Amino acid sequence: MNTPVSPHHLAALGVVIVAAGRGERLGADRPKAFVELGGRTLLEHAVGTVVSLDRPGQLVLVVPEGRAAEALEIADAALPAERSWQISVVNGGRERHESVRNGLDALRDGIETVLVHDAARPLTPAEVFERVAEEVQRTGDGIIPAMPVVDTLKRVDIAGRVRSTADRRILAAVQTPQGFPFEVLAAAHESAQAREEAVAPSNDAPTDDAEVVQRFGGTVRTVPGDARAHKVTTPVDLLMLQGLLLADEAEARTPAPDAHAVPAPSVATDRDGFEADAAPVDDESAEAESAEAEGANAGSADTDSPSADSSGSVDVESAVPGIDSDGAEADGTDTDGTDADSAAAAAPEADDPTRPVAILLPPAPEYVPPMPLDGPADSATAEALEHDEPEEELDEFERLLRGLD
Repeated sequence: MNTPVSPHHLAALGVVIVAAGRGERLGADRPKAFVELGGRTLLEHAVGTVVSLDRPGQLVLVVPEGRAAEALEIADAALPAERSWQISVVNGGRERHESVRNGLDALRDGIETVLVHDAARPLTPAEVFERVAEEVQRTGDGIIPAMPVVDTLKRVDIAGRVRSTADRRILAAVQTPQGFPFEVLAAAHESAQAREEAVAPSNDAPTDDAEVVQRFGGTVRTVPGDARAHKVTTPVDLLMLQGLLLADEAEARTPAPDAHAVPAPSVATDRDGFEADAAPVDDESAEAESAEAEGANAGSADTDSPSADSSGSVDVESAVPGIDSDGAEADGTDTDGTDADSAAAAAPEADDPTRPVAILLPPAPEYVPPMPLDGPADSATAEALEHDEPEEELDEFERLLRGLD
């Protein structure tokens, strides 16, 4: 009976990366594990993940004959500065299960848990390695990562006729790494080899290590896999994994959101909270621009043109049609009671391109349009205010309206 140990009982871990496949369906000019994905070989990706695990151990690379030196160079380059992994390289066999046996033979004494991984699954996350290893140590059983089957599966005969539909609820797509107690996996492979030598060759060879252990009588359980552990078999698979790499790189470049940042409003608003049709007008800037424009046109201005009083201030209501002294849209009458629309129609259009542009803003909620002191304005009152009252009394009237006194 295996005694459960801490997941950080680390020196007893061995990992065999099977990288001896020819990759004929991939159509590459080199063995599959040495094909590049995102500027690195599939073997580099797999080795980099293993040596990043927070545990020391032994890593065995099973590669095609003649590729041992290249594989060892890849592994050495991937090792961290503080070496915590022992690296070995061996040649592969004619079939996958033969390659695995060669890798197991290269593991040193004292290895308790072994993970067998395909280099053709280069983006398998480190979390999956940790998950499998911990479950092996906890249960003493074989552990394999698995994903739900999402496609409908049919049983088809040799003529292409559909015979039945499989119940995918009881099916799973299996990935690597597959983990086992070392003694269990080694004994299962020895038994399988003995059977092969005793009987004629057949097409009934096991396709993964879980099947080898099950045929030997061992128990195999599953843990959740990961979509990134996709296997490279054809060129389309390389394209899919390239897309995953690009997505990961884009996510890594995206800065983390500032938890204290105040989000910008989705709609531009003015200072009173109303949606603005244009950039807000600064009252002081508008007054200064109006004064400059009126000074330039003083010689040609009529009696309705804006004028400065003795203090040098400019009447914003007359300088920018449609805007009262608070920067809000007027209600159709100016402070003298004159109808604003008729006055604007009577005034000639200015040809000066520097003339201030009227920006119509909605009235503030608390705004109350000013009324003449003695009641509503009519045309006679407006005319009297405009032509008959002395200039000094008109200024006094305006100051009373604005509450300046």
